[in-house]
Amino acid sequence: MESCTGRKWITESPKFPDQISIKVLKILKNNLRGFIIKIKLYICRKMKQKSIVYNNYLEKHLVSLGFKRKGGDGFIREFNGIQQIINFLYSNHYERFVRYYNIYVGVSYPKVIEIGRQLECYTVGTIGTTIGYLTHEKTYKTWKVTDVISDNDLERIVDDMYKCIIDFAIPYLEKYSVISNIINDMEGGLLINQADELHNLPIYYYLEGRKVML
Repeated sequence: MESCTGRKWITESPKFPDQISIKVLKILKNNLRGFIIKIKLYICRKMKQKSIVYNNYLEKHLVSLGFKRKGGDGFIREFNGIQQIINFLYSNHYERFVRYYNIYVGVSYPKVIEIGRQLECYTVGTIGTTIGYLTHEKTYKTWKVTDVISDNDLERIVDDMYKCIIDFAIPYLEKYSVISNIINDMEGGLLINQADELHNLPIYYYLEGRKVML
């Protein structure tokens, strides 16, 4: 639109510096958000590469012992209706890019669970503990893995984990895959940490072949 003098009227308000700054900030914010997402994905990939659960060396040795992967966190070995379980659990203890691994080992009796369900009583049907309490130290044990851990250090951690499994987890699993051992240790007070299962002792009596009133 032109005035009578031939000059063009200004139909839009000029872009002041503040408006330009806001636009630039929005662009920078979006770019920064995309950069942060990429960094997080990169860290996740690095942590997965360092993951104990998916370590090829560890999995190969567990498979050689007859265990099969179950879900994403552990392995299971079955025979005679009994399930031997090794689970690799972790937490970050509120630290970024760190995982503290611990190993849970247990023996699950599906028949105990089934009988408990029929009797309408609560039952876990599993005798288990974390591996640290099976070691000589008798305490909670973890292995620390970071996103920047070297391959050599990771290998040493995996070797130590596997040694603990062979020395402590496997004997524990084999011992409590025999019902009479569960009964003896429950009666002897050696399984006091299995309080949820103690009240199901009559079910273990029944599975062993004793005449009991359920």
